Amino acid sequence: MKKHLLFLISLVLILSAGYASAAFAFTDVSANHWAKEEVTYLTSRNITSGIGEEFGVNDAMTREQTAVMLAKSLNVNLQNVSTIPIRDVPSTHPSYPAIAAMMEAGIFQTSATFQPQKLLSRSQMAKVLTIAFKLKGSHASLFKDVPSTHWAHHPIAALTAHSITLGYRDNTFCPEKLVTRSQFAVMLARVMHPPFREKVKAEWKARKEQEKEKVSYIPPIEKPTIVRSVPKGYVAITIDDGPTTHTTKLLDVLKAYNVPVTFFVLGENVVRYPQAIRRTEEEGHVIGHHSYTHPDFKKLSITGQRQELDRGLTVLSRVVKQKVNLFRPPYGSYNTTTLSASYERGMHVVMWDTDPRDWDTKSATTIKNRVLHQVVSGSVIVMHDRLATIEALPAIIEGIRKKGYKLVALK
Repeated sequence: MKKHLLFLISLVLILSAGYASAAFAFTDVSANHWAKEEVTYLTSRNITSGIGEEFGVNDAMTREQTAVMLAKSLNVNLQNVSTIPIRDVPSTHPSYPAIAAMMEAGIFQTSATFQPQKLLSRSQMAKVLTIAFKLKGSHASLFKDVPSTHWAHHPIAALTAHSITLGYRDNTFCPEKLVTRSQFAVMLARVMHPPFREKVKAEWKARKEQEKEKVSYIPPIEKPTIVRSVPKGYVAITIDDGPTTHTTKLLDVLKAYNVPVTFFVLGENVVRYPQAIRRTEEEGHVIGHHSYTHPDFKKLSITGQRQELDRGLTVLSRVVKQKVNLFRPPYGSYNTTTLSASYERGMHVVMWDTDPRDWDTKSATTIKNRVLHQVVSGSVIVMHDRLATIEALPAIIEGIRKKGYKLVALK
């Protein structure tokens, strides 16, 4: 009897471990990825799978993939699907049963063609999810880019009413933007498993509290100013030298922990990775200026300083929507010319009081310990867009919150 009991316990533990680690089989779904839990949930139910060793978190979702995932999530019997002639999806196509079933159910419109490889927009995602799961409802605060006349207004409102999504932090939904596989997985998991919606409700509450507080973390620009701290009770994380090839991973961590930060970016890197900066802004982070080429401003002439500032601001104006009113001089090196030139362009100079020197170590533990040893109420932390820093971020965020401080961006 004991042997049987031990066997059953072992079996349960093995199955549980399999469920918990399912998402880690994908090389692009790290332990801190914002969609990890939802991808794990769907994978464990065989509703989705990867593309080789990756899940394809940033790949755009196709209509074929959408039909297959919806059919599996709805437990549709694909053995008795009516034969619907679809010119670009023959009945021998492996996804034909799912596509035909979704057409027959009215989730996708029945037509002579299906365009299986056509990419899905966020508004189309809202439509198919609300039809498939019969979601209805409205929300008092909808998005500024989804007017009542928009064709997808009602399905988008229904997703919001059910706490499936809040859209982006700038109060937009970006209805025509393509939806990624990770975004679709998260939305579908929230529809299927209501406990996932608690994170959305918590973020909604946090946003409302921030609106009520109306805290100004920096003073108005009335004279050349150096910012070194934020109000007591708050801590600001700032990230320098991006964007880089690692920025996507950094944003995933911040999204998973619902933490806004301030990015001081280099103009030449913005040129290289404009999409990373666009995502940074869409997810509610503040963009600051860090020069174009990272020179020592003390060593530049007045003309040289102005050229560095103007060149970077020109690039940023082409990529981001927000007004850039913060400047951090490279190396923290500045003089009176830097202050006056920044002020003339409507920017504060931002320094820091907490520096873990994350650029001189590859140890995430060392970076975490240095931050938590130095940080105090009102601190501005300087870090960099590097892998070791990204690895240290979860422990840093948790440690700061345990100290009772609220993390904010420099607004």
